Amino acid sequence: MKKTFSTPQFRHNVRSRIRTRLLIGTAIMLVPQLILATFGYAIFTFTISELDDAITSINKETLSVMDLQKSLLLAPMPANDYLIHGNKEEKENYQEIRASVIKSFASVKENTKDHSEITHKITLLESAWHKADILSLEILNAERNNQPELFRNMEIMDQDFTSIANGLDTITNILTNEIKATQALSKKSRLQIQLLIFSVFVIGFLVAVITAYLLARSIINPLELLRDGTRIFSSGELSHRVFLETDDEIQELAIAFNNMADTIHEAQSVLKYQATRDDLTGLLNRREFHQQLDNEIAEFERQHQPVCLFLLDIDSFKNVNDTYGHPTGDAVLREISYRITQHIRPKDSAMRYGGEEFVIILPHTTPEDAAHVAERIRKAVADSPILVNEHKMNITVSIGVACMNETGHTDEEFIKTADEALYQSKENGRNQTTFMDMRKKTE
Repeated sequence: MKKTFSTPQFRHNVRSRIRTRLLIGTAIMLVPQLILATFGYAIFTFTISELDDAITSINKETLSVMDLQKSLLLAPMPANDYLIHGNKEEKENYQEIRASVIKSFASVKENTKDHSEITHKITLLESAWHKADILSLEILNAERNNQPELFRNMEIMDQDFTSIANGLDTITNILTNEIKATQALSKKSRLQIQLLIFSVFVIGFLVAVITAYLLARSIINPLELLRDGTRIFSSGELSHRVFLETDDEIQELAIAFNNMADTIHEAQSVLKYQATRDDLTGLLNRREFHQQLDNEIAEFERQHQPVCLFLLDIDSFKNVNDTYGHPTGDAVLREISYRITQHIRPKDSAMRYGGEEFVIILPHTTPEDAAHVAERIRKAVADSPILVNEHKMNITVSIGVACMNETGHTDEEFIKTADEALYQSKENGRNQTTFMDMRKKTE
């Protein structure tokens, strides 16, 4: 389903086919003008065909690279989840992702087989993928009792995946440069048409000059709009589109360009969403949490508005998985996530920190208000049993609350304070909220 974008668009109204305009112009001119016009039309048609083929080729190459990026983004997750939870089902999940990566590599090589530079880079990246794949399989097939060795392998595997991601970014930059090359080709076609106009002008009849001028402008204006559109798009404004109403071949080229731009924009939006979201709960993930926490601490340093942090842990969650199975446990995690989001403000950020732990950032919030919010969340979970597949479960959570009231603290100190408060809630019997002021703690 294509999206509609609200950014300003270029429009141009001319209602006649380029072929018709060329025929009328040559009919008015004498034989020399007819020869020149025919020659110019041939150049123009050839140039349009080259542009169309270039856009189609870049579209296929870019889509296959993005599919590969999407698959590789998911590839490290099963090994990570296996180390954290010991879920043997992650082996099957990895095999599906692995097959997708292999298929995507094959698709990229097929679509870029005529592109020697990209083909060489893909060969190197595929070799790096095989190394990361071997490590992933070793981790998933290993016993979890050798944690240090497994985590060392995990670090090496993550480095391999990071290297592959950087390589794919390089390929994406190459494809972006090819879009810029399409601009140059568009400019070249404009110069060719202008040469045709000049030749007709030299030959000389006033009617011929006027006809040639009108004919040229009807072609050059849309080409300039298309050139400007590709320039804006290649500069990074992926929502930009070019709309022409010329009812001719240039409009068809603009439609092909817009279709390519829609596909790229939507694929990047999906990748961005998946990179910042937890697959199970839909909340922001741990990577995005650290980014937002850094932003909020920087904002606190500037504005001196208090910011609070919750660490929330589901009590005895292991019993849920052991008694009812991991699918039921996953349903409980989703329900807890939903209840959290129902009791925080739009400007607050709730994220899954890992396993059964959640973290919430509350900007511009006093300790008193934070304590009230934490209690609302705790009661929302404790007071209403969760029903999953006819299993009625009384679930509780423990919450640690930390608030930053003075400058000079790091994000690590902030998280550590909230974690200590959470630990105190657990020690005091669970199903409760503990507040810890960073100012008092440092004293």
